[in-house]
Amino acid sequence: MARVFIAIAPGFEDIEALYPSDILSRGGYSPCHIAIVDPKPVDPKSNVHDHSSPLAVEASHGTVLRCAPFDELKTMGADDVLVLPGGIPGSDNLAQHTELSDIVLAHNQQKGLIGAICAAPARVLAPLGILAHTSCVCHPEFMAELSGHEPTATLVPHASVVMFDNIITSKGIGTAQDFGIALLYQLLKKEYTKENKQEEGQRKAQERVKTLWNSMLQRADFPLEF
Repeated sequence: MARVFIAIAPGFEDIEALYPSDILSRGGYSPCHIAIVDPKPVDPKSNVHDHSSPLAVEASHGTVLRCAPFDELKTMGADDVLVLPGGIPGSDNLAQHTELSDIVLAHNQQKGLIGAICAAPARVLAPLGILAHTSCVCHPEFMAELSGHEPTATLVPHASVVMFDNIITSKGIGTAQDFGIALLYQLLKKEYTKENKQEEGQRKAQERVKTLWNSMLQRADFPLEF
């Protein structure tokens, strides 16, 4: 089964990280929250750092999340998914982590699934050229910034979530549930099409996410267009 890695930097947006994580958990996956911070020194007087101990990362609104160390992200494979929450300064902290940027680029080259929400499409993916010639969306406050990168992406400003090839983007807090459902759908589709013909795999994935959506929210307004 594919694994889910959620990159957690100081100042991340609580809901944009935790709501998709919860949906993916309910869908049968076990998200791994990765601390995008420098490891703590084993001894303040030495240059030896602890790369194995869990780390606590604080969100923009004070939630503290216990996360796995960064080295865990290095085990990510092409079939796994990488999720980039938004938030300020969370998105900036993601963008400034050069080793994370290298991993994002490598994962995209492998056509690994990448999800980014709120400011993360504009601040993390666009500067790396990953959104060039794609269709995407981000928080309205960052749309002009995203459009300023060359080659340009096609913004879909009225969409809550956009699925384009291996990239999933979404607007922000109010669309975090749609974002989580889209991530789950793409994971299930990939899983089911390994065991069935493509159309049958897509149908099973659609049924699974719709059932979860209805059981969680008791709402008929399913957010995705297949």
